[in-house]
Amino acid sequence: MIPGEIVYEPKFTYIWTLAESRFQDELTTTVSREEALKEIARAYLVGAGMTLRGELARVTGLSNPDAGIGNWALVDEGFATRVAPGVYRLSEL
Repeated sequence: MIPGEIVYEPKFTYIWTLAESRFQDELTTTVSREEALKEIARAYLVGAGMTLRGELARVTGLSNPDAGIGNWALVDEGFATRVAPGVYRLSEL
């Protein structure tokens, strides 16, 4: 659910809608599982700057192996560095 419209008559109100109605083109794009895991890890790491062991899995609901696949993909492309087992940091930091 996302806000689809904001109305102020007579009160401020959100009209909620499904994401499919607003982002039809974006939701038809197909990505591989590995790519999706990498982008979830990237989004988390951009916001946090660093992730500790098990943190990505705990926050996102991914399994530990899936979170590891995403983090390792970021290391492989040079976006992140592995500081210790299960600890990843943005390369630019």
